[in-house]
Amino acid sequence: MSVDTMKIEITGYQVLEKRAIKSGNGAHILVPVSWVGRRCKIILLEDADIPVPEHSNPGVE
Repeated sequence: MSVDTMKIEITGYQVLEKRAIKSGNGAHILVPVSWVGRRCKIILLEDADIPVPEHSNPGVE
């Protein structure tokens, strides 16, 4: 099952592109401490139904 892509337009102040890393039963993305308490939006850039290769380094941006 594939997810359709969509075009999203967002006005913001900064952008980071990082990989989510495993954390317990979920995943997380680290952002700068100055973002604590700020409103953020996370956008999935790849199809979640396609497996991530084993050799992929989750800490690399």
